[in-house]
Amino acid sequence: MFVCYNIFKSNPIQEVIKSERNDSLRDEELLFLCNLLHWKDEKIVDKNGKVHPCPFYNAWTEENAKKGISIGELLDGVDTAQLRKNPVYSEFVFDGRIHGREWADMIDAMKPLKIRNLRLNKVSVDSLQALSTLFLDEDGEAYVAFHGTGGGEWEDNFEGGFVTETVQQKKALEFIESIPRDNLTVLGHSKGGNKAKYVTFLSAKVKRCISYDGQGFSQMFLEKYREQIEKNRHKITCYALDNDFVNVMLNDIYQTKKYIKGNGVDSFEQNHAANSFYSFQYNPDGTIAGFEFVETEQSAIMQSLHKFVSYVSAKTNPKEREKLFRFLGKSASMSLGKKPPEYIEKYTKEDMRKMLFTGDNIIQLLIFLCYMIEYEKNDETLRLTLKEILTRQYGKTVVGELFEKVEMIRDFWKIGTMKDCIEKIGKILVQPMEKEDYRKYVEDKNLPYLGETKSFLYRLAKEVSKEKPLDIKKWDIWCRLDKCFHPKKKEKENKLDGVDFPLENDMTEVLKSM
Repeated sequence: MFVCYNIFKSNPIQEVIKSERNDSLRDEELLFLCNLLHWKDEKIVDKNGKVHPCPFYNAWTEENAKKGISIGELLDGVDTAQLRKNPVYSEFVFDGRIHGREWADMIDAMKPLKIRNLRLNKVSVDSLQALSTLFLDEDGEAYVAFHGTGGGEWEDNFEGGFVTETVQQKKALEFIESIPRDNLTVLGHSKGGNKAKYVTFLSAKVKRCISYDGQGFSQMFLEKYREQIEKNRHKITCYALDNDFVNVMLNDIYQTKKYIKGNGVDSFEQNHAANSFYSFQYNPDGTIAGFEFVETEQSAIMQSLHKFVSYVSAKTNPKEREKLFRFLGKSASMSLGKKPPEYIEKYTKEDMRKMLFTGDNIIQLLIFLCYMIEYEKNDETLRLTLKEILTRQYGKTVVGELFEKVEMIRDFWKIGTMKDCIEKIGKILVQPMEKEDYRKYVEDKNLPYLGETKSFLYRLAKEVSKEKPLDIKKWDIWCRLDKCFHPKKKEKENKLDGVDFPLENDMTEVLKSM
């Protein structure tokens, strides 16, 4: 199935569009608005270091809102032939992971459509670069469009997994309530799609909601707003790319959801690009003849990832979930976001490596990977998917080292008995104990270094966790054992609960040397 627009003036499909000009904009046309929110001035440097003028400018300002600048005014000011044919622009990747040639396609596709008549009426940008906009058309229809994740919003995305509602969601609601109008159509891509759904549940001003690749909500949100959800979910239509990795996060809520085949995807990140929804048809001269959404099924890999995220949310206790989701938010912020406070400069792979091997972060990564291993008992495709994702973001060397350890831990489930499983952990921990401080502590206890060490570890772990039998699936066992090997930490060991414990750099060094 597909929805197709042909923009030849003589084509009868075009006449259908004209006959509906008094209706609200179609969902497929409104997605252009989500892409347009990425329209901004950027520094364009070619391979020789020469700086070229940007074809766009920072349009989403209060000044332009007062003027009531129209979408048509933006579109008419751009030379799409240059965007399409000049390699300096055609291959440049603009904000939103949109190539110059892709901008040319979208601009040409929009020129004959009703969307060009929308005028900017209100705009808000906060310190995290979260952009909220209000557009009006000539018929009095009002459209609120929320930008995808702002430069500093990635951590807020993951906070949505362990709180009822986030600060950025509440700001979106404040923007909606500040509009002196009812019967609003709200929409957004990614974080913007999540905000659009959120305000639909909590504001009586919303009549219609379209979310593109928007993530879901926490279980606490579902429980607190059960009545509002049931009352308003019929207003929501969701679209998601077949390989999108954001809409699978948490609990999605909608009346209708459609999966769309991704187009022009040449990198992992573009599986989440708003322009990847469009499949374009071309005239002989290379200009746009039409566009379509091609409906399909969600990919098997993303189905698996969706189930895995739900599995982790269900298995973790609240304290563990918060730590884990904060870590994932920090990782996503460094992988996909930019450095504060300007949010212009990207993080380097070295920045990411330092983050991974600092304090609590390495523990949370291992916990995440261990949940993955346990989940793999029922689904063996997930590990390879996550390995590919992490390799793209953190580099082959770092991820290779981590997954070596994962493969070692993976073998625990093939052993059989709990006793053998603990012995395996003992063997792994013997090597790091060759460091002088570990060796001395073992010798002070008059324990044979290789002989009885494994049973000693088992007794310590059982004493600390006070479980019968010891539950190896509680992966904070690594840190509990570390506490046992440091006498100064001894007085705290019986206060540990789940993974809610203070972490020192010592454990990081142990894990790095494993």
